[in-house]
Amino acid sequence: MLNIAGGDLILAPSVELWLAAVAADPEVASHRADWWRNTKATMEALADRVDDCMITCPKFGGTWSVMAEAAGVCRRTFAGRLSWAKSRGYLLQITEGSILRYRPGTFRGLLDDGLGNLAAEYALTIPVSALPALGLDDEELLKLIRVPEPRPIYREPAPTMSQDEWRDAPWPVETLPVHETCTPRSFPPRGSESLFTRATRDTRPQRPRATPSATKPERLWSNTVTPGRKTERLEACERLRYEDQTLRGLSAKSLRSLLRPLFAAGATLSDVRYVINHQPDGRPRINTDSPRNLVGWLRHRVGTWFDKETGRLRAPLPSEIVARADRKRRAEQAAWAEERARRESLRVDPPAELIGSLRARLQATAEAARKRRTAGAPQDAPPQRPQLLRPLWAGGDRIRRWGPPDPGTAVAAGS
Repeated sequence: MLNIAGGDLILAPSVELWLAAVAADPEVASHRADWWRNTKATMEALADRVDDCMITCPKFGGTWSVMAEAAGVCRRTFAGRLSWAKSRGYLLQITEGSILRYRPGTFRGLLDDGLGNLAAEYALTIPVSALPALGLDDEELLKLIRVPEPRPIYREPAPTMSQDEWRDAPWPVETLPVHETCTPRSFPPRGSESLFTRATRDTRPQRPRATPSATKPERLWSNTVTPGRKTERLEACERLRYEDQTLRGLSAKSLRSLLRPLFAAGATLSDVRYVINHQPDGRPRINTDSPRNLVGWLRHRVGTWFDKETGRLRAPLPSEIVARADRKRRAEQAAWAEERARRESLRVDPPAELIGSLRARLQATAEAARKRRTAGAPQDAPPQRPQLLRPLWAGGDRIRRWGPPDPGTAVAAGS
């Protein structure tokens, strides 16, 4: 069996040999002395907290905070040295660290799974290419990398058949040795399912996968109505999958589970689209690449809108802003209506004698104006014929401008 941890890596047989391999790495010589001092302290902190399988153990203090404090470096420096060791092949990450808030299935920390904070675990490995630099002989190298001996494959020869047996056997066939205590398989009847199909068919219940919703749902949920019941939220998620190509990678039930906090806060479909594409301060999200982990991507974007301590929204939703402005407008209209009704209630009619004197004065003024217009109009006069514009000659060689005829010129022309 090969002592291979992954690709061209082997598990370190001892802590001393692993530290020697790290120190003999050719890239160490290109760094400064303070870099190697921090790297050596980080590697020693890792080596002090491994179990018999050469894997860091959290119960031995194999957490970032404990190991960084033991190495005398900050958390950022410790993370940088771990990244360098993993890229060079001296560490192989077995499990990833996680906390309750960002662990799948906990609804952003609202559901306690009882695991607490899980620390990452690393295996101490050595690249195969780094073994010759450690000064080991061939026997020690063979002990580290054990190559299994190839085993010959033996197959029993097929028994010979007579001419009559070959004639009776169906063709084409492959003659295989059959145990006398076992009943050989018979050929299936014509029209039935083949043996290959029955053997390869998976009878286990398959989990339904999220397929792209190419067809329009039977009922489109309104963009301005908050879904309350589970069936209504499922219909709303079906419309989201139909209209958003990115969300088609999730099923409607998974999308409903991820958007449950928003629906519980009173969000509509328009609010959900705004939350996914905008930050709480109103800035749009400029990253438009397709997400690699769609569940984590959506959970992160929804989680940024909620406060970690109180669990409330950090900013009001667009529908809440519109509803607030609508309530303010209606309150102003109601106040204006009340003020107008109050003024109408205070209004009184003037006395009748005052109205009669004012009406008489207005009639007298109107009659006087009508008489003045009639007296100033001219008497009927015969209508005058319009005069046509025509060119008149003056001096015999110069054409006078167009205009009404001059009296003297007209008399001269007539004579």
